Formats: sequence, C-alpha cells, structure tokens
Amino acid sequence: MNITTTRFGDIEVAEERMFAFPEGIPGFPEFKSAALLNAVDAEELASVEGSEKLFFLQSAADPDLAFLCMDPFSAFSEYEVDIDESALDIETSTEALVLTIMTVSDEDALRTVNLRAPIIANTRTRRAAQVVLADPRWSVTQQLEA
Repeated sequence: MNITTTRFGDIEVAEERMFAFPEGIPGFPEFKSAALLNAVDAEELASVEGSEKLFFLQSAADPDLAFLCMDPFSAFSEYEVDIDESALDIETSTEALVLTIMTVSDEDALRTVNLRAPIIANTRTRRAAQVVLADPRWSVTQQLEA
C-alpha cells in the first residue's frame, strides 16, 4: 500500500505492516488504518541508541498523524497486560503485539510512556486497538529512565 507521510514522504508499506483500528484511538476517532514503521528509518532517530525498539504508528489517511511507540517490555520487565484476547481474536500470545505510546518533551528531555493504555495488535488479523488497563500500577505518564 502506498501512503503519504510528513516524516517519511511517500512510502510503500507491505500489507503485513498495516493495521486496522476499527474503533480508532481515544481522542482520534478517524485513526482507522495505520502503518507500523521502524523508527530507525527516520533520519532524526537513526543514530539514537535503542531506536530499534521504537516504532511509528503512521496514519494511512493523515500524513501529519503519527504516534511514536515503543516495546514496553524492553524498559519495564515487570509490565503485565491483562486483556480480553477474544476482543481482538488473539488465539496465542505470539499473535499479540504490545506497544505503548511515547511522549517526548523538548523542554527538559522528559520521556514518558502510557503504560495504562497500550496499543494491542493482532499480527495475524492485523486488527488493533488501544486498550485501557484496570491495573492501577500502570501510569499514563510513566517516566523513562535516561
């Protein structure tokens, strides 16, 4: 699929890298289809240590809308996600891709991740959703260590 992006320009994305968000993302109801792109392909992140664990969820419809995400298990070994797998038709844990949306503040280089509401994607069906977890241990603004 060919999509236009602000960060990457016009790119061809393999079907297995495209995910449908039938319900959108809270606050972004129009976010219905997205490409999962490796952050190391972004010029500004290519040389950043650990960028291989970072991704962009790039809207297929809006060139300006992309979320910087990361694999939460790489930074938070105690992280647990308890969800209803049937909602996304997840049959085995190997089908579940878990990402957390990051926020980076330029002012003080503060980096946080939303552990309370991860993105869960079924890699077999390529359906995804942002799921709000009930576990109070996880914050929407969990600070990442530098």
